[in-house]
Parts: sequence; structure tokens; C-alpha cells
Amino acid sequence: MKLSFLFLTVCIAACNATSSEPTTKNQSIETRMILPKSGNLSPEQARGFRAIFELKCRSGDNIYCLDLAKMLIEGIGGDKDQDRAALLIKNACRDGVEMACAQIR
Repeated sequence: MKLSFLFLTVCIAACNATSSEPTTKNQSIETRMILPKSGNLSPEQARGFRAIFELKCRSGDNIYCLDLAKMLIEGIGGDKDQDRAALLIKNACRDGVEMACAQIR
């Protein structure tokens, strides 16, 4: 079985978008898995993504909690759970994730 997914690389620490200086080894770079469009996933792949996002969310990575919330809302990789999705979004907003707050507004 071939499993493919997208990665988003984000500069999260000493990055300066206005600087023309090259990235140094002291700067922090994070690579994040992104959920593909649900129509492109087999049921096994969807369950796998959901399990990964669950683990990342439980470890405190609120961006993955938003991805997990989307899966819970749409029933991707398992049952729908609107209440838990709303709680994940609310907690991410409380922790300062603007994308989560925008979903609440």
C-alpha cells in the first residue's frame, strides 16, 4: 500500500521574515504533516492520520488538535464527535492558536 501525505515546513523560533540573512543552524525549523483532502484517503489511511493526529494533539501540539477536530467533525477515520471537536478548538484558542480562535468567531 502506498501512503502519501503532505508536509508543511514552518520556521518557528529565530526566523525573521523581514531579514535577508540566511537561516542559521541555531534557528528552529518544524516540519508538520498536513491532512490531504479526505476524498483522496483510503479508510486505512484516514484511520492512520487520525491516530497520528490524536497522539500529536495529546502531546500538546494544538495545530494537530485542529486537524483532529476537522476529522472528528467530518467523520474522517472514525466516528463523528462534534462535542469533542468543539472542545479541541476551544482549548487550542485558549492556548493562543489564532486559527482556532478564527473558527470560533
